[in-house]
Amino acid sequence: MPGYCAFCLAPASAGQGWCATCLYELPWNLHACRQCGDPVAHGTSLCGHCLVDPPAFSTTQAGLLYQGSIKQLVHDFKFHASPRAGTLLAELMLLTRR
Repeated sequence: MPGYCAFCLAPASAGQGWCATCLYELPWNLHACRQCGDPVAHGTSLCGHCLVDPPAFSTTQAGLLYQGSIKQLVHDFKFHASPRAGTLLAELMLLTRR
């Protein structure tokens, strides 16, 4: 529904698919392993798994964790072909690249 937050249905921020409160409360992956993207302790650049048995790739960008409302958006896009979910996910991916 254009103009409404995809998560709580409150009025959305101008030009966005979410309100400021929901954007703040998303499961942000603030401290991630630079190689696999798994959450790590602040100040750590690699997780234990990547130190012991590194994957075949060198970097990953995972700005959000796969939980809560993000998990639901992915599910709606993948299993219900929801264009709104796909648009929101794409916008959030672009937002995390800034």
